[in-house]
Amino acid sequence: MSWLLQRLFSAALVIFSVTLVVFFLIHLIPGDPVDVMLGETATVADRQAMRISLGLDQPLAVQLLDYLLGLSQLDFGQSLHSKEAISSILAQRLPATAWLALSAMFIAMLLAIPLGILSAVYKGSWIDRSAMLVSLAGLSIPNFLLGPLLVLVFSIAFGLLPVSGNDGLLHLILPSITLGLSMAAVLARMVRSSLLETLGEDFIRTAHAKGMHPRDVIWKHAMRNAWLPVITVIGAQIGALLGGAVVTETVFDWPGLGSLMIESIQKRDYPIVQACVLIISVIYVLVNALTDLCYGLLDPRIRKA
Repeated sequence: MSWLLQRLFSAALVIFSVTLVVFFLIHLIPGDPVDVMLGETATVADRQAMRISLGLDQPLAVQLLDYLLGLSQLDFGQSLHSKEAISSILAQRLPATAWLALSAMFIAMLLAIPLGILSAVYKGSWIDRSAMLVSLAGLSIPNFLLGPLLVLVFSIAFGLLPVSGNDGLLHLILPSITLGLSMAAVLARMVRSSLLETLGEDFIRTAHAKGMHPRDVIWKHAMRNAWLPVITVIGAQIGALLGGAVVTETVFDWPGLGSLMIESIQKRDYPIVQACVLIISVIYVLVNALTDLCYGLLDPRIRKA
């Protein structure tokens, strides 16, 4: 129980620290939201009145306190431009990002696990070299380049898939592939490395000596022990997945948190930017905390340590 409480306390401390860092970094961004909203022709009196109505005339400490009090009530405030409640804006955008992340992870797992297993089982063969070459390509091509390339091939050249938008499952395919390939490359290498280490253990040789089918040795014995480091990498890749979603959503005009954050940065809409960064950071911290908990449940030595 103490191990569990320690993990939860660490996650809460990190989330609070991220909240403070996000607040101060957003306010250090050059530019004034009042100037963006009113334009260059606005008078000094109009700007001052707008600043007072938005609470931007208050000291930074007062703004921080108001922000923390609002967060304690799950109130992210209002948009500086639309005056709409940020919670309702997030409710509209978050499902799109969730669908994109889940589909990208599905594609990553679908590619990474078979490639990693085949590469480990046939180590040194052309299968191993081909799988690692595909993995290297996935690591080398960034999302902002891979996305337009997929659009050129599958949308413009062959007309098979839509370019942008969120009107159905077909619109989800290209963004998911763009986001999932880089994660698949990392996972495939980790599956290969972890499985190779496990295949060299004595209990694997014993299983072979007992006459077990090679498929059963791989799935029932080797993969059970190889999953632990793979789970750790999956948790760490969630953060990269959410970070990459910002670029991918912008490329494909996907109406998620990433594109919302870019739009809000351009408008200097501080509250929305804070909310988007905070939500992504909190998800990342919670997923990593959950990964630690799963790791501890699967391996009792972690809890005892």
